[in-house]
Amino acid sequence: MRDGRLLAESPPNDLITSYRMNTLEEVFLQLCRNQDNHPPAIEQPTAIFDSENKKELTKNRDESYVTINESTPLIGTTNIHRNKLPQKLKRIAKETCEFGPCNLSTVCPRPRNVLALCWKNSMRILRNPGILLFQFVLPAIQISLFCWAIGRNLEGINVAVVNQDQGLGGKNICEIENFGSSLISSLSNKTLNLHYLDSPSEAIDHVKHGKAWAAIIIPENFSIDLRQRALDIAGKVPVPDDIINSSTVEIYEDVTNLQLTFTLQKVLLDALEDLFDKLVDGCNLSRAAMSSPVVIHDPPVYGNLHLSYTDYVAPGMIISIMFGFSIGLTALSLVIERKEGLMDRTWVAGVNVNEIIIAQVITQFFVLLVQITLLVTVIVFGFKVYLVHKWSLVLVGSLTMLQGLTGMGYGLLISSLCRNETSAIQIMAGSFYPVLLLSGIIWPIEGMPKFLQYISNVLPTTYAAGAMRSIMERGWGLDETDVWKGYLMTLAWFILFLMLAALGLRLRK
Repeated sequence: MRDGRLLAESPPNDLITSYRMNTLEEVFLQLCRNQDNHPPAIEQPTAIFDSENKKELTKNRDESYVTINESTPLIGTTNIHRNKLPQKLKRIAKETCEFGPCNLSTVCPRPRNVLALCWKNSMRILRNPGILLFQFVLPAIQISLFCWAIGRNLEGINVAVVNQDQGLGGKNICEIENFGSSLISSLSNKTLNLHYLDSPSEAIDHVKHGKAWAAIIIPENFSIDLRQRALDIAGKVPVPDDIINSSTVEIYEDVTNLQLTFTLQKVLLDALEDLFDKLVDGCNLSRAAMSSPVVIHDPPVYGNLHLSYTDYVAPGMIISIMFGFSIGLTALSLVIERKEGLMDRTWVAGVNVNEIIIAQVITQFFVLLVQITLLVTVIVFGFKVYLVHKWSLVLVGSLTMLQGLTGMGYGLLISSLCRNETSAIQIMAGSFYPVLLLSGIIWPIEGMPKFLQYISNVLPTTYAAGAMRSIMERGWGLDETDVWKGYLMTLAWFILFLMLAALGLRLRK
């Protein structure tokens, strides 16, 4: 019985045999579908299965019985003999109604059903408050670990130093007496951990045995010959080779750690630039004659010359973290409901596919809202990641939310196609990692082969990561192409994922 109408009357085993189903719930679901596809215009006839003759009979209002077959709908026919469609056309129409919407009840979401599904989803979430709290704070924890562990300035790099410089020999010709010591003082900071040694061979051995990442060797006549070299250059006089060799600092490096090597080289170049300034000012040399032919303007057009790798990667990590965690919010939801039998009871209640999708999006939207609020607060106000304008937080939050909804749509697609949790987890984990690598978040797209660049440009997170970087580091708005393309691509993927998820649910129905 459903909605006060008797759909069928017969022993359970006879109904299962008649409809060729495995369980009585599947029989009831089929009867409900027949009722939805063929709403009765008059009083409903009662279906009775004749177990002796193996026939199904329908009792009419005049107490007579009519034999029906598979092509005859149980519900919604005022007079089955008045139907003039051929049996083949009726069967085709029935199959079409099974897999595609033929009436408004299978397409248009009904607010009452959506609210009921939202309530059901909310109750499932609230039953585990610990898990819910963990879901709220997990993205913020992930971005905190990223900011603490990735892109920070390196500290405590072991470097062996041999300073053999004898200085200028007491000659008051420059404000600086010993250029070698001045160079070492510029290197003394948190980045380097200097170990002073007596001989070059000992310093090189430290590098060979892994005790130091580099050995810096300053020759004996470094100060005198460096001053003479500068004077010759300023006077446009050829510099002898012996002056060049004795005024050159030798560096032996272990370059097996590339990021550490880049940091060490940058520190050394900054120290040499500082030494050059002291040489020019302290020895009264012409700065115009000694200046570099290349000038890097500070401040730059966009960004800051002192930005860290964290500032570069953080916008993309916001996108990737929310996309990944949103997949996890929904990738197992429908699989678990199907496994527990809740999905079958939902179909029996007359709920359509679109209502299930909309209810999932609405329910998880509030979880995303809390996650994004905590994540943006931590990364902008906690770690003070570079942000040009504070008003850009509106665009940052909206793009992050849209990316989270896209991940949720992908999770619903996975959940609609998989029969068990293992398959869903494997697809989720196996697809997220390539997206992370190919989206230009960790390494610029320009460093990839051409064929991978084409693949990268169609991924759901690539344009979004570029748009987020432009919003945070350039201060751009929606009037810029890079920004609105990120929004448009994300929205297109969101709609596509929802459509595919709805199709997957309909095929699994």
